[in-house]
Amino acid sequence: MSWNDQGNNNGSRDPWGRNNNPPPDIDELIKKFRAQIKKNVKNNKPTIPSTLKDELECNIFLRTDNLEIQKLLGINSGDPIKTFTKLRDLKDNF
Repeated sequence: MSWNDQGNNNGSRDPWGRNNNPPPDIDELIKKFRAQIKKNVKNNKPTIPSTLKDELECNIFLRTDNLEIQKLLGINSGDPIKTFTKLRDLKDNF
């Protein structure tokens, strides 16, 4: 049983630590992330690896529970597995 399945006693506990807060605005996150990368490049510092926090916020494959992403993909079931599968298919056939 996954953390968000109905009947799971931990169903309200979000493993990403958001505690039911909405996900951050992706456009703002990407602007912030790009600014940090530009700063690192300018200062001859590495741009990778990124932090797990950055990946959880920006990596679309780690945001499959996001209803906006699901809506854009035409997924109405709210199923993160279907969302991940659709994203993977789109990437594989890019």
